[in-house]
Amino acid sequence: MITRSRALAGPQSRNVKRLRLCAGRTVSGDLRGTKRRVSEKELRSDDAKVGGEDHIDSITQQKPWYRKFVAEGDKVYAEYMENEWGFPVLDDRKLFEMLVLEGAQAGLSWATILKRRDGYREAFHDFDIKKVSAMTDRDQLALLKNPKIIRHRGKIKSAIGNARCALEIVEEHGSLSTYLWRFVGGKPKINNWRSITEIPTRTVEAELMSKALKKKGFSFVGPTILYAFMQACGMVLDHPVDTPQYKKVLEYLKVRNMHE
Repeated sequence: MITRSRALAGPQSRNVKRLRLCAGRTVSGDLRGTKRRVSEKELRSDDAKVGGEDHIDSITQQKPWYRKFVAEGDKVYAEYMENEWGFPVLDDRKLFEMLVLEGAQAGLSWATILKRRDGYREAFHDFDIKKVSAMTDRDQLALLKNPKIIRHRGKIKSAIGNARCALEIVEEHGSLSTYLWRFVGGKPKINNWRSITEIPTRTVEAELMSKALKKKGFSFVGPTILYAFMQACGMVLDHPVDTPQYKKVLEYLKVRNMHE
């Protein structure tokens, strides 16, 4: 999802580049239930936020760990990291939205995509899978002229094609959520990374999901893209363990009986 600060060099630069792949990275070459529904309003509630304007840790007085790749003045990205990234997404429409946005981000920064998210929601029928699957070649041509989204022919075509594939999954498995969450056993995988350098950019689960989705006809679903998707949708908890963000998500899961 992101590209920041090319001034870094050596091992430190490589470690931070790895981190960008988890919450805000640039990707190139990777182009190819019964649970309670989580609402956007709930995730953005005041009691889910930490600290002041920059979410300063009230105990350590340290800035958030994600400031290593999120610009100081980017409040939209900071709010996303605080109140969306890592929280479980169970709603089909939201899951499809994140699949489309993660694919659209390939080769670009996640900050660029976040700035266009409202434009994507408008252009793609608020990510209603059935409506997107019915979009025509004429619709695709119109989207290529839409400045509110990334005007990339392949990515636009992929979004519509993936909607058709997702619709088949819904018909076969009951929901997109049921199908995708099975790759992590139906509940979030809680990681315990002590350092941001430990956070992976792809995992066995992401590779299996990628292989399965490609077999069903999806595109722009390489394992690196899908691991970022899994992190964003809370299928894995990859906030570093000693951060307020990790504790906040963990408490959220406990309250909803999604973690012991």
